[in-house]
Amino acid sequence: MDIVEKIKQIKHSRKITNEDLSLKSGIPLGTLNKLLSGSVAEPKLSTLLSICSVLNCRLSDLTGETLPSSDPLFEKFSQLDDHGKELVTLIIEKEYQRCRESAPAVTLTPVPQSRRAIILPLFDLPVSAGTGVYLDGDSSENIKIEMTDKTKDADFALRISGDSMMPKYQNGDVILVDSSVSPEPGELGIYICDGCGYFKKFGGDRLISLNPDYRDIPLSSFEDVVCKGRVIGRLK
Repeated sequence: MDIVEKIKQIKHSRKITNEDLSLKSGIPLGTLNKLLSGSVAEPKLSTLLSICSVLNCRLSDLTGETLPSSDPLFEKFSQLDDHGKELVTLIIEKEYQRCRESAPAVTLTPVPQSRRAIILPLFDLPVSAGTGVYLDGDSSENIKIEMTDKTKDADFALRISGDSMMPKYQNGDVILVDSSVSPEPGELGIYICDGCGYFKKFGGDRLISLNPDYRDIPLSSFEDVVCKGRVIGRLK
Protein backbone atom coordinates (compact mmCIF):
# COMPACT_ATOMS: atom_id res chain seq x y z
CA MET A 1 0.00 0.00 0.00
CA ASP A 2 1.50 3.38 -1.01
CA ILE A 3 1.46 6.65 0.90
CA VAL A 4 -1.68 7.97 -0.84
CA GLU A 5 -3.69 4.86 -0.04
CA LYS A 6 -2.56 4.93 3.58
CA ILE A 7 -3.57 8.58 3.91
CA LYS A 8 -6.99 7.76 2.46
CA GLN A 9 -7.38 4.76 4.77
CA ILE A 10 -6.49 6.70 7.92
CA LYS A 11 -8.55 9.70 6.80
CA HIS A 12 -11.57 7.43 6.27
CA SER A 13 -11.15 5.76 9.67
CA ARG A 14 -10.99 9.20 11.33
CA LYS A 15 -14.03 10.35 9.31
CA ILE A 16 -12.11 13.39 8.04
CA THR A 17 -13.07 14.91 4.68
CA ASN A 18 -10.62 16.47 2.23
CA GLU A 19 -12.03 19.88 3.11
CA ASP A 20 -11.45 19.27 6.84
CA LEU A 21 -7.92 18.01 6.23
CA SER A 22 -7.13 21.03 4.07
CA LEU A 23 -8.54 23.48 6.63
CA LYS A 24 -6.79 21.93 9.65
CA SER A 25 -3.44 21.26 7.95
CA GLY A 26 -3.21 24.51 6.00
CA ILE A 27 -2.60 22.60 2.76
CA PRO A 28 -4.50 24.20 -0.18
CA LEU A 29 -7.41 22.00 -1.22
CA GLY A 30 -6.18 21.89 -4.83
CA THR A 31 -2.75 20.67 -3.71
CA LEU A 32 -4.33 18.09 -1.42
CA ASN A 33 -6.62 16.81 -4.18
CA LYS A 34 -3.63 16.38 -6.52
CA LEU A 35 -1.78 14.45 -3.82
CA LEU A 36 -4.71 12.16 -3.11
CA SER A 37 -5.33 11.58 -6.83
CA GLY A 38 -1.82 10.19 -7.18
CA SER A 39 -0.51 12.91 -9.50
CA VAL A 40 2.17 13.89 -6.95
CA ALA A 41 4.72 11.07 -6.85
CA GLU A 42 6.87 12.47 -4.02
CA PRO A 43 5.00 14.71 -1.54
CA LYS A 44 7.04 17.26 0.38
CA LEU A 45 8.10 16.27 3.88
CA SER A 46 6.43 19.37 5.28
CA THR A 47 3.15 18.36 3.59
CA LEU A 48 3.28 14.85 5.06
CA LEU A 49 4.11 16.22 8.51
CA SER A 50 1.10 18.54 8.37
CA ILE A 51 -1.14 15.65 7.31
CA CYS A 52 0.22 13.46 10.11
CA SER A 53 -0.51 16.14 12.69
CA VAL A 54 -4.18 16.28 11.62
CA LEU A 55 -4.62 12.51 11.26
CA ASN A 56 -2.85 11.96 14.59
CA CYS A 57 -0.41 9.44 13.13
CA ARG A 58 3.35 9.12 12.65
CA LEU A 59 5.20 9.60 9.38
CA SER A 60 6.25 5.94 9.53
CA ASP A 61 2.54 5.00 9.50
CA LEU A 62 2.38 6.49 5.99
CA THR A 63 5.78 5.55 4.60
CA GLY A 64 5.96 2.08 6.12
CA GLU A 65 9.54 2.80 7.13
CA THR A 66 10.94 2.45 10.63
CA LEU A 67 12.68 5.64 11.64
CA PRO A 68 13.47 5.26 15.34
CA SER A 69 15.97 8.11 15.45
CA SER A 70 13.58 10.56 13.79
CA ASP A 71 10.21 9.55 15.20
CA PRO A 72 10.57 11.68 18.36
CA LEU A 73 10.91 14.75 16.15
CA PHE A 74 7.72 13.92 14.31
CA GLU A 75 5.94 13.36 17.61
CA LYS A 76 7.09 16.77 18.83
CA PHE A 77 6.05 18.41 15.54
CA SER A 78 2.52 17.02 15.89
CA GLN A 79 2.20 18.68 19.30
CA LEU A 80 3.20 22.17 18.12
CA ASP A 81 0.58 24.88 17.69
CA ASP A 82 -0.12 26.41 14.28
CA HIS A 83 2.58 29.07 14.70
CA GLY A 84 5.19 26.45 15.61
CA LYS A 85 4.29 24.19 12.69
CA GLU A 86 4.44 27.12 10.29
CA LEU A 87 7.86 28.14 11.60
CA VAL A 88 9.32 24.61 11.38
CA THR A 89 7.90 24.14 7.88
CA LEU A 90 9.42 27.47 6.77
CA ILE A 91 12.85 26.42 8.07
CA ILE A 92 12.63 23.05 6.31
CA GLU A 93 11.73 24.68 3.00
CA LYS A 94 14.48 27.31 3.27
CA GLU A 95 17.16 24.74 4.18
CA TYR A 96 15.99 22.46 1.37
CA GLN A 97 16.29 25.35 -1.08
CA ARG A 98 19.74 26.29 0.27
CA CYS A 99 21.02 22.75 -0.26
CA ARG A 100 19.60 22.64 -3.79
CA GLU A 101 21.23 25.95 -4.68
CA SER A 102 24.62 24.75 -3.41
CA ALA A 103 24.71 21.89 -5.93
CA PRO A 104 28.14 21.45 -7.61
CA ALA A 105 28.80 23.80 -10.48
CA VAL A 106 28.80 22.41 -14.00
CA THR A 107 32.29 21.55 -15.24
CA LEU A 108 32.68 22.27 -18.93
CA THR A 109 35.56 21.43 -21.24
CA PRO A 110 37.19 24.69 -22.43
CA VAL A 111 36.33 25.54 -26.02
CA PRO A 112 39.45 25.75 -28.22
CA GLN A 113 40.04 29.18 -29.74
CA SER A 114 39.86 27.65 -33.22
CA ARG A 115 36.24 26.56 -32.70
CA ARG A 116 33.09 28.67 -32.58
CA ALA A 117 31.35 28.96 -29.24
CA ILE A 118 27.96 30.08 -27.97
CA ILE A 119 26.90 31.58 -24.68
CA LEU A 120 23.83 30.12 -22.98
CA PRO A 121 22.09 30.97 -19.70
CA LEU A 122 22.21 28.08 -17.25
CA PHE A 123 19.42 28.26 -14.70
CA ASP A 124 20.54 27.70 -11.13
CA LEU A 125 17.28 26.22 -9.91
CA PRO A 126 16.83 22.75 -11.38
CA VAL A 127 13.90 21.71 -13.47
CA SER A 128 12.56 18.54 -11.93
CA ALA A 129 13.11 15.08 -13.28
CA GLY A 130 11.02 13.96 -10.37
CA THR A 131 7.91 15.64 -9.04
CA GLY A 132 8.50 19.28 -9.85
CA VAL A 133 10.24 22.22 -8.26
CA TYR A 134 9.73 25.94 -8.70
CA LEU A 135 11.63 27.39 -11.64
CA ASP A 136 12.95 30.89 -11.06
CA GLY A 137 13.54 32.56 -14.39
CA ASP A 138 15.59 35.36 -12.81
CA SER A 139 18.32 33.12 -11.42
CA SER A 140 20.89 32.00 -13.98
CA GLU A 141 24.53 32.19 -15.02
CA ASN A 142 26.08 32.25 -18.47
CA ILE A 143 28.07 29.27 -19.72
CA LYS A 144 30.24 28.98 -22.82
CA ILE A 145 29.97 25.81 -24.92
CA GLU A 146 31.18 24.70 -28.34
CA MET A 147 28.80 25.32 -31.22
CA THR A 148 27.84 22.05 -32.90
CA ASP A 149 24.93 20.82 -34.99
CA LYS A 150 23.30 19.77 -31.71
CA THR A 151 23.99 22.86 -29.59
CA LYS A 152 23.47 25.62 -32.17
CA ASP A 153 19.69 25.58 -31.72
CA ALA A 154 19.78 25.71 -27.91
CA ASP A 155 18.35 28.80 -26.22
CA PHE A 156 19.14 27.90 -22.62
CA ALA A 157 20.40 25.10 -20.38
CA LEU A 158 18.90 23.58 -17.24
CA ARG A 159 20.32 21.38 -14.50
CA ILE A 160 17.85 18.60 -13.69
CA SER A 161 17.22 16.83 -10.41
CA GLY A 162 15.59 13.56 -9.42
CA ASP A 163 15.60 10.10 -10.92
CA SER A 164 12.34 9.89 -12.86
CA MET A 165 14.12 10.22 -16.22
CA MET A 166 16.66 7.50 -15.51
CA PRO A 167 18.40 5.54 -16.86
CA LYS A 168 18.94 7.93 -19.80
CA TYR A 169 19.17 11.11 -17.72
CA GLN A 170 20.88 11.22 -14.34
CA ASN A 171 20.45 13.54 -11.37
CA GLY A 172 22.57 16.66 -11.99
CA ASP A 173 22.68 16.37 -15.79
CA VAL A 174 22.54 19.63 -17.73
CA ILE A 175 20.15 19.59 -20.67
CA LEU A 176 19.83 21.91 -23.66
CA VAL A 177 16.47 23.41 -24.63
CA ASP A 178 15.19 24.90 -27.88
CA SER A 179 12.47 27.30 -26.76
CA SER A 180 11.18 27.90 -30.30
CA VAL A 181 9.87 24.35 -30.75
CA SER A 182 7.19 22.45 -28.83
CA PRO A 183 7.67 18.68 -28.39
CA GLU A 184 5.66 16.26 -30.46
CA PRO A 185 4.20 13.19 -28.70
CA GLY A 186 7.10 10.98 -27.69
CA GLU A 187 9.61 13.86 -27.53
CA LEU A 188 11.10 15.41 -24.38
CA GLY A 189 10.18 18.87 -23.21
CA ILE A 190 10.18 21.39 -20.39
CA TYR A 191 6.83 22.29 -18.89
CA ILE A 192 5.74 24.80 -16.27
CA CYS A 193 2.61 23.40 -14.60
CA ASP A 194 0.94 25.52 -11.91
CA GLY A 195 4.28 27.25 -11.35
CA CYS A 196 6.43 24.11 -11.13
CA GLY A 197 8.99 22.98 -13.71
CA TYR A 198 8.98 19.47 -15.18
CA PHE A 199 11.33 17.65 -17.55
CA LYS A 200 9.22 14.87 -19.09
CA LYS A 201 8.27 13.05 -22.26
CA PHE A 202 5.18 14.54 -23.89
CA GLY A 203 2.34 12.04 -24.11
CA GLY A 204 -0.34 14.20 -25.70
CA ASP A 205 -2.59 14.51 -22.66
CA ARG A 206 0.01 13.62 -20.04
CA LEU A 207 3.64 13.94 -18.99
CA ILE A 208 5.57 10.67 -18.92
CA SER A 209 8.67 9.66 -16.96
CA LEU A 210 11.29 7.33 -18.45
CA ASN A 211 11.64 5.61 -15.07
CA PRO A 212 8.79 3.05 -14.84
CA ASP A 213 8.61 3.57 -11.07
CA TYR A 214 6.89 6.92 -11.66
CA ARG A 215 3.28 7.38 -12.69
CA ASP A 216 2.18 9.44 -15.66
CA ILE A 217 1.01 12.95 -14.77
CA PRO A 218 -2.27 13.92 -16.50
CA LEU A 219 -2.13 17.49 -17.80
CA SER A 220 -5.78 17.84 -16.74
CA SER A 221 -4.61 17.80 -13.12
CA PHE A 222 -3.14 21.31 -13.58
CA GLU A 223 -4.90 24.61 -14.01
CA ASP A 224 -2.07 26.24 -15.97
CA VAL A 225 0.36 24.45 -18.33
CA VAL A 226 3.06 26.23 -20.37
CA CYS A 227 5.61 24.49 -22.61
CA LYS A 228 9.05 26.15 -22.43
CA GLY A 229 10.58 24.19 -25.30
CA ARG A 230 11.90 20.88 -26.59
CA VAL A 231 14.95 19.18 -25.07
CA ILE A 232 17.52 18.74 -27.82
CA GLY A 233 20.49 17.30 -25.98
CA ARG A 234 22.63 17.04 -22.89
CA LEU A 235 26.01 18.49 -21.94
CA LYS A 236 28.71 15.93 -21.23
